[in-house]
Amino acid sequence: MPETATLPVLLAAVKSIAADGIHLPFDPASGRNFVPLTSAEEVAANAYFLRDEEMPRIEVAKRLGIADSTLRNQLASVRRKLGIPPQASRTAVSRRYRATVRQAVPSRQSV
Repeated sequence: MPETATLPVLLAAVKSIAADGIHLPFDPASGRNFVPLTSAEEVAANAYFLRDEEMPRIEVAKRLGIADSTLRNQLASVRRKLGIPPQASRTAVSRRYRATVRQAVPSRQSV
């Protein structure tokens, strides 16, 4: 929960935890406008968050044929565009990405 969370957000989190023991911090219905990803960011995010979720980042970078630092920078840009703080877990980012980005994986991705 970010320090800047409003009272209604905090109360919703408490109710969610009380109801089923979990709280998903990123609500895809929050009304936030989606900022389009570049094709490189989309390829990186699809690989890291959708296809190879269990693989370490360096292995995903190798499969994509790019440097680990390049993948790290592309993923940081995806997080910024989705409004996700850098300290959020990969699982939380994956959930938000799945909820806000169309699942269609373009055919230009050949990995």
